[in-house]
Amino acid sequence: MENLDHQTASKSSRLWKKFKDEFRTENCSLNFEKNSEFMKKDPEEVLEYFHSSIWPCFSGSLVYVIYRVFIAIYYTVWFIESIVRNYEFRAQNFYISTKKNINLLLLHPWPVYMTSWSLTILFIHLWLSAFIVLYFYSIDQKTILAKFFHFVFGPFSCSRKGDNLNYIVVKMNQVENGAFNDSIKISLPDQEKNQKPIFNIVQETNQVVGPSAFNNKKTYCDNQHNCQLPSCSVTSNSEAWQLWIKAHVPTVILILIKVSWLLYNIIVISAIVVTVGYFTYVVLMDIQTEPTWIAEIGNLHRHGVNSLVAIVDIVVLAYPVRILHFVYTSIYGWCYALITFLYWTQNPEKNIVYEQIDYKKPMQILGIYVILTTLTFVMQIFHFFAYQFKLYLKEKYLFVKKNCFSANSGL
Repeated sequence: MENLDHQTASKSSRLWKKFKDEFRTENCSLNFEKNSEFMKKDPEEVLEYFHSSIWPCFSGSLVYVIYRVFIAIYYTVWFIESIVRNYEFRAQNFYISTKKNINLLLLHPWPVYMTSWSLTILFIHLWLSAFIVLYFYSIDQKTILAKFFHFVFGPFSCSRKGDNLNYIVVKMNQVENGAFNDSIKISLPDQEKNQKPIFNIVQETNQVVGPSAFNNKKTYCDNQHNCQLPSCSVTSNSEAWQLWIKAHVPTVILILIKVSWLLYNIIVISAIVVTVGYFTYVVLMDIQTEPTWIAEIGNLHRHGVNSLVAIVDIVVLAYPVRILHFVYTSIYGWCYALITFLYWTQNPEKNIVYEQIDYKKPMQILGIYVILTTLTFVMQIFHFFAYQFKLYLKEKYLFVKKNCFSANSGL
């Protein structure tokens, strides 16, 4: 019993430490390749956070790839339907009414609705996530798409630079025999002693002249994926870690990963806010149903299924959750406030998108947005603990396959 209490106290202590560490300034950034906590892990494992499911049964599987692509295509249909529906209803001067047939709301332009913003973020996030998963799956499995990605984005792994490596070896051997084979082995702090080093820091000679790969601070891997890093640009594990990322992930893909991570944080919060807000509004105002069954289904996808998709992503995605990332969701919300204000100034009598957001009542508006910002912070904390709970479940109850990131390495 005492042992159990000790284990519980120890886990609580570790969780509390993780919670406090979340408020370090670097955790506000999306530059995961420069984060000190990430650098304690194998870079391949960190990359898996962004292109694999957290659950081993789906991680790296074709089923997971199909799901990501399918849900992106599926929601594209309802994204387009939302735009078309708004255009048609406005062209017909259609009113959404209460059951008492009192004119309640003339449809405004599609871009001024919070639902439209949330749907757009979800649409982009789903496609980015699908593309990233498909990209890394194609590379790992060497599918036919791998050649296409190689052509479009360039080398996706320095292990594919074999010709360049051979050229450098010959050149350096000519300058100083055996210089290339002199290397310093660097291991990450968390590596086991029996594991091979991730990086080989190559001791190049100053006699090498011209625009060589080493002078350009590039990295190369041999056929066994032993990464060769130029010692002239590496003085620490952190620098070696960042060079590895740059060598194995094209800049465009690295940017897309960060954008997808950003949008994931936004959509998890905004989708739930839209769903709760809309159905609360429907109950209070007793709004009529849509005029057609297609419009009604579309309405359900905009205000209900969107949150379901977001919750599924919370369950299956391995994206790390940072509490300080609530800042991005808050900025997103304040940008929406600015757009609706500018729209309202064009016609203060008619351009009131939501009755509660009436800019004739500035103190009420300020109070609403302050409450929503605070709510965003609280929801992000819940999201963080949900992520930690997910890692706990994986570590305790599920078998972790080799080459999948371990649950206890979650950040």
